[in-house]
Order: sequence, then structure tokens, then C-alpha cells
Amino acid sequence: MRVAIAATEDFCARNGVRIREIVAAQGMQRLNGIALAVEALISPDPLRKEYLGYERLVQTLYDAVKPDPAVVEFAAVTSCLSIIAAAIRERTGGTYGDITGVMGEINRLLDASIAADGFVIRKGAGDHSRILDLSKIDFEALAKRFTKSKTRNIELEQLKAAIRIQLEAMVRANRTRVDFLARFGELIATYNAGSRNIEELFNELPDLSRTMTDEQQRHVREHLTEEELTVFDILTRPGPELTPEDALDEGLPRAYSPELYKTKCCFVFQHVYESYGDQGISYQPSSGG
Repeated sequence: MRVAIAATEDFCARNGVRIREIVAAQGMQRLNGIALAVEALISPDPLRKEYLGYERLVQTLYDAVKPDPAVVEFAAVTSCLSIIAAAIRERTGGTYGDITGVMGEINRLLDASIAADGFVIRKGAGDHSRILDLSKIDFEALAKRFTKSKTRNIELEQLKAAIRIQLEAMVRANRTRVDFLARFGELIATYNAGSRNIEELFNELPDLSRTMTDEQQRHVREHLTEEELTVFDILTRPGPELTPEDALDEGLPRAYSPELYKTKCCFVFQHVYESYGDQGISYQPSSGG
């Protein structure tokens, strides 16, 4: 237990977080210390995952030692590490343990700090998930504030989490949109690898978000329902190339070879099989959900 805590504290210190100083602080000073620790340890992804791995080991060992009175020695540090981890998980779409009271204070402090420079993601009803309507963000104003923000890592991770949630919903509704998910993954991978800095990534994520929002409204421009658009995309993505004169509601055009016809039939069948229940009810989210 002592070795695990020492290793965790050393990792945090290398990233500018002094756990013992946070534990020794009181009141608002301690809350501020935790908020700064969240900002330092939440991004990029490899750094965050490494910290959460350290914290998870400490918590596991703490639970194992707990029947012994000696656990009191480790309680304060373990609690501090857990609170930081819980705040990180919540800001990135994860979950946290039964420390709701403390988390309420931390979240109010973080939200107040972020609201001064950027945006606050509102809570989803009934759980700890974070929901954000990306179409309502003023990205130009957000980008200007971001350069002066003191919580850039937290803001970036919240924006990433919001985009990831929206992307997953889009792909569940229409698997031909998987390219959006691949593009997002590539952006994050280059940031994690150091090929993009935080400013460059933040500047590119809004462009991706706007493209996603435009894609979600495409069914309106095509005069189709969301479900009709999904079938249309299966028939046309990828290929074949169709002229404006081709029509899909009177049988497939000659551009579809017999082999391609069979392939498209399989894809449509698979989509209907996976997306609809026995009663013919779609599992896809509604266009407004």
C-alpha cells in the first residue's frame, strides 16, 4: 500500500500535482487544489489513463487492507486520489463512486471556473452522464476564450466527451457514418502522440462538430426521414456513382451490377435485422433525441 501510494504521489508530482499539500489544505484552498489537479491530470488521454490506473490500484489495495485498523494511515491520501479520479471520470463521461457530497462542491467550483472562459455541460436527467447540444455552442467565441482559459484541459476533455457521445449515437443510427468516428479517432491519436498541440486540436474539434451537426440535418435537406436516409446511404455509400436522373424508388438503376445488388441486399437486411424489434419498432434514436 505504501509503495503504491508513493508511486502515485511521484507520478502526480512529475505532473505538477502535490497530493500531500492538497491533503494538508483546508476548505476552499483544498477544493482549489483538487480542481487544479483535475486540470493537470485530465489530458491527454495516456496521462489521464495512467493516473486512473495508479488510483485504481491504490483503491484496490485500500479496500483489501480496510479490515485492519492500519488503514487509517492511508485514508486521507486515498480519499484525495479518489476524489480527483472521480472528477476526472465525470468530466470525461465516466462514473464515480459514492462521494456525491464532496463531488457537488468540486463540480460547482469547476463549473464556475469553466463558465468564466468557456462552457459548462449540463447534467443528463437520472444519471451522471454529460449531455451537450453542440449546435448551440458559439465556437468562435469559445476559441477566443480558450486561449486565455485556466482550465483548457478540462474544457477540451468535456468537448471531446460531448462529441464522442454524439458520434456514437450517430453511428448507432446509421453505420455509414463510421468515417466521422474514424476522423475523430485520428484527431485524438495525433494529439496523444504529440503531433498536435492542445490549441490545434481545440481548433479542429469545432469543425468536426459542425460537420456532424450538418450531417444530422441532412435528412431534412433530402426530404427523407432519418430511417429512410439510413437505407438510402446503405444503397449509395460507398458507390456506385449515380447520375441525377437515377431513381431508387422504381428498382435499382443499371449502375448496380448483380454482385453489387446482392451485397446491398445483405447490408439492408443486416440493418433491418439489427435495428428493429419483433414488432417493427426502430431502436434508432429519434431525430430530436
